[in-house]
Formats: sequence, structure tokens, C-alpha cells
Amino acid sequence: MTPSPAVEQTQPKIDPKAVSSAQSAFFVAVFNMSWQLAIVVLLPLIGGSQIDKSLGTSPIFTLLGFAIALGGMAIVVMRQIKSLEPSKARSKK
Repeated sequence: MTPSPAVEQTQPKIDPKAVSSAQSAFFVAVFNMSWQLAIVVLLPLIGGSQIDKSLGTSPIFTLLGFAIALGGMAIVVMRQIKSLEPSKARSKK
């Protein structure tokens, strides 16, 4: 069975260069977000743990570092999502 000409005309043509460009932009964004998340999570947790060790306290500062890390993660993810929005959506705002 052969497809009708109307079906062939309605299928969009995919530009391989556009796909490649979108993939590279995605991988760059993922790499950028990963190192930012590593810093935002590890610094407060390690810092809180070290402060707890030096002061001999229970995990008060480690938990405080965890709360700071959660807030930092939310900020990093929201900024990264906004940077990946299409330019049309950004121009409407």
C-alpha cells in the first residue's frame, strides 16, 4: 500500500542541522546546570558538617546547610528552565 500524496505533503521536513544545534544546546545546558548544582549542594552541606564538627554541636548546621542547598537547587533549576525557553515565549513577557 502506497501513501497518498496528501499524507506526504503534511509531514514536516526535519532539518538535521537544527536537530544537531538543539542537541548541543541541550547538552551544554545540562553540563552547566550540573556543575552549578554540585556547588550549590556540596558547599552548604560540607560547610555545615565542618561547623558542626568544630563546635561539637548536633547536626544543626548540617541541617541548615541542607535547607540552604534546597533553596539553591530551586534557584538553579528555575534559572536553567528560563534560559531554555524558546525566544518567542521570552519576548511575550
